[in-house]
Amino acid sequence: MSLGKASKTVCYVEQYFHPEGWNGAEITQGIVEALTVLPINIKVICGSRPYISPENNSKYIPSSQITILRLIDSLPRKFIFSKTINSLILSLDSLIKLLTLKQLDLIIVQTNPPPIIISAAIASFVRRKPLLIIAMDLYPEVLKRSIASNSFLVRIFFGILENIFNTSYRSANSLVALGPIMKKFIVAKGIDSNKIHVISNWATGNLSINNSTTNLLEKKLNLMDKFVISYSGNIGAAHELDTIINVSYSLHNEINNLSFFLACNGRRREYYYRLINNHAIRDQFILRDLIPNKELNDFFRLSNLSIVSIRPGYEGLVVPSKALGLLARGVPILYIGPASDVSDLIYKSNSGRCFLNGDIKGITTFIFKVYNNFDILRKFSDNGIKYYQKNLSYNSTKDKYSKLVSNILY
Repeated sequence: MSLGKASKTVCYVEQYFHPEGWNGAEITQGIVEALTVLPINIKVICGSRPYISPENNSKYIPSSQITILRLIDSLPRKFIFSKTINSLILSLDSLIKLLTLKQLDLIIVQTNPPPIIISAAIASFVRRKPLLIIAMDLYPEVLKRSIASNSFLVRIFFGILENIFNTSYRSANSLVALGPIMKKFIVAKGIDSNKIHVISNWATGNLSINNSTTNLLEKKLNLMDKFVISYSGNIGAAHELDTIINVSYSLHNEINNLSFFLACNGRRREYYYRLINNHAIRDQFILRDLIPNKELNDFFRLSNLSIVSIRPGYEGLVVPSKALGLLARGVPILYIGPASDVSDLIYKSNSGRCFLNGDIKGITTFIFKVYNNFDILRKFSDNGIKYYQKNLSYNSTKDKYSKLVSNILY
């Protein structure tokens, strides 16, 4: 509820907002709702299609202070070319809306789609209004890491792109980084560290784990007596499953009741699923689409360990939100990747163990250890829940956004 008559208008730009079945949109919804304690009007500029179609029981209803403005969003997202064109059209349409709004006092922009950052920076410059960038990922670095070619033309292209994006970042009055390592990457763009505020995301979805009922998913998949190592969510350019697949070779026939449960979407899913299906380790794996919300409680309950991974070169550029969801629900974490904001979080919370990409021996030894000592896993679980509730819950985070926006506006 606002603190009085709205006197200022804040425009929040992000492709996915509402209605939306993707749990990641709950972060955007939470940030926007956190701002409603201020005496402001909030106009959310977002796409007209969800990333994932919402289920019928979607509970989010935007507050009365929030007005939604829809962007042109019609081209297929399945193909890279049409997805790129769609992103450019979205960004151009957002620029037009930002330039033509009658009242505008602050622009807040996330990083989806990436060109929308440039649109927000241009509108901020033209209208002489402050800009706050919330960096969920860092561009164009994420895109650059995903391109295998290092040809002269590719280097020229990304050199130009980096200058454009870095100029946009530097034009912001304030920026939000999701962790201290991401902050270092933003500082490397030539931005004053005092302008950068570290605010972590929080876990989304229903965080309560009900252990009093029968686990229907576990029963349906015949996992009652299995030791389950899971991976859920996106498997894109920033993530890798090569290490855990190689671990499965080492453990094949060594732990008879071991199962790897992968429930993924994303650009690299088909590659990994095909790789697993073509090898003898297939009998160790359960391969599924994303777990629907109604089954998430059962999925987390059956997971003895859950994987979070980052490919080398992406540390500081992305912060997988699944780590926060595991922490909040008390699921022990097996992190595979370079030193990052995620590994820093796991060390601080003592909620799991971290290994470098390719450390097959270390991970195999760790799995044997916890398989034979469930007390270790119970300790990880308890530690994760306590750390999350004290430091990272939505209630402990939302005031940081309202205070930051208040300081910019007033």
